Amino acid sequence: MDSIEDAIRIVGGRMTKTRKAIVEIIAGTDCLLSRADLVRSLSRRGLRPNRSTIYRELRFLTKHRFVGECVIDGVVYYEVQRDSHGHLVCMGCRGIRRMPAKYFEDAKRKIHHDEKFHVTDRSLNVYGYCNKCKETECV
Repeated sequence: MDSIEDAIRIVGGRMTKTRKAIVEIIAGTDCLLSRADLVRSLSRRGLRPNRSTIYRELRFLTKHRFVGECVIDGVVYYEVQRDSHGHLVCMGCRGIRRMPAKYFEDAKRKIHHDEKFHVTDRSLNVYGYCNKCKETECV
């Protein structure tokens, strides 16, 4: 958290109470957090910034890459990018889980070798059915 605060100050940003709370909430989440979840978490902390303030803060944080943005089924989610990972999205229950980075390392090396392409960033969401939905959806 301190390193994010320091980096925000380096790019000329101020650490307002709202910005600090947003960063703490997103950083405290294991994976993805929607705007609606963020608003609820801010409210639980007694903060009720207006919608434009939240959008402005999220735009600042994503612009400077302190927070990553991911769109799944039209919903925008945010997360602190600690490592390279993707997401497993269940088309039944709409659950979202982290997909570990290890699945990408072999693919990244293969792309680099076969395509002579140096991967610097990526976004990957894999859609399917979790075990629970697979049993009930007759997939």
